[in-house]
Amino acid sequence: MSTSPQIVQHESIPHSYQHPYLFTKSKDQQTLYAWSNSDPSHSHQSTPLQTERIDIAYTLSHLLAEKYVLIQKDDPPSHQTLLLFSLNDGSLSDTKTIVNDSNPNDPAHRPLPGDSAFLGLTKYLVAVFKNGTSSKDGIIEIYGVSDEGKFVLKNELQQPSDGPALVENVDNKTWGASGYTLPTCFHFDERTFIGGFEQHSMEIVKWSSQPQQPSLLELPGSRFIDGLRLQSWLNAKLYIPVSDSLLIAHYESPLDFVDYAPITSIRSISPDTMELKWCSPIGHKTERLRYNGKLNILISFGCAGERDSNSNEPPPKTGIFILDAETGAVRRQVRTDTRCDTSPSGEELVFAYDDGRVLVISLASFIENGLPEEHATKDEGSSNVSSGILFRSPAFYPELEPETPLNSKGRAKERKAVEMYAELGQARPWVDGLFVGDGIVLLKGTQKLGYVAIRWK
Repeated sequence: MSTSPQIVQHESIPHSYQHPYLFTKSKDQQTLYAWSNSDPSHSHQSTPLQTERIDIAYTLSHLLAEKYVLIQKDDPPSHQTLLLFSLNDGSLSDTKTIVNDSNPNDPAHRPLPGDSAFLGLTKYLVAVFKNGTSSKDGIIEIYGVSDEGKFVLKNELQQPSDGPALVENVDNKTWGASGYTLPTCFHFDERTFIGGFEQHSMEIVKWSSQPQQPSLLELPGSRFIDGLRLQSWLNAKLYIPVSDSLLIAHYESPLDFVDYAPITSIRSISPDTMELKWCSPIGHKTERLRYNGKLNILISFGCAGERDSNSNEPPPKTGIFILDAETGAVRRQVRTDTRCDTSPSGEELVFAYDDGRVLVISLASFIENGLPEEHATKDEGSSNVSSGILFRSPAFYPELEPETPLNSKGRAKERKAVEMYAELGQARPWVDGLFVGDGIVLLKGTQKLGYVAIRWK
């Protein structure tokens, strides 16, 4: 099989990847396309979703039940609609309206009975909060998708009697359903919803169809800086079914302060007993969590530091931490200047360089030896061992159509860069995004339409 880069010209811009689909948006932000990368013919056929009447510039799209795409559409002033599209033909399969008709004359914007708010979703389920007559009797509705492509109510979960009620909003801030601070969604299934209220400390609460189960876990902050207020943010989450473990990554951020040495607390929690298994603070701001079941390890990708907006310093490096999923012990850590991610299987680590080079290495080899010498930086974790390389490709520059012509106003700096790299005889940087599938790498170009696909197995 050829591993030459395949240029996919199209009037749309890569937006997100949810295996095995790449989602792209049209230039006018009115159409969302789904590209399947599991087609044996590798033809990269797209399915345009029938969203022409929806401004999708700021909406979120999610793969649901393998055959559908869920889009959240805001309908000001008080409604939100969940739209379910078929991946088979792009047609609209079902809708669900979420109503928030809080009284505008109420200074606290308390929600009315029956008001609702979208909380989160899994691969197959959607969670919606529905308000009762007070903050103490609201419920969480769990919806699935029927064989006919319709939303179907699976269960209603009750608030725990020993846990905190939803916090009434007394300072005129509107979070979620107006008037209440809603929980950040950590994990849920048909019988249980686990969410958290984020301050410096963390309150994790479980809604359940069995109220007698343990329902509350309070976690203190793990980072303290004299004289500074800290806020905890959920940056990533991951559920491991085989060990019934919920992994959450909380970045504890100093407010109004440039964080040159960020710390994220990775915690493992038992959803059944609501007990903390372990906590491992690591030295970067986690952005993504990945899991390898064969090795039982957790991979955290994150930013190794923030940069002052007025500084001319280079961007912070990307940190990679490998943790034992059972204990939280750090097995390997490196820093790199390169975009990187794991394959969906978690068995390969993929790097994409600005000039189009791609490197794929075995994750097991990386844990044992670090990065190959020719690709390592001077940071800790580099190795002179070149084993474990599964694939690598040379630099190249694809002739992707630009979003705006190179000679247009505002692109003078880029034109000068093009001339400079041409004089030096070097491949000029162009990669602006990396999406990784099983055996395929998808590259997004800076201010480019379409994308480039490189298959490596």
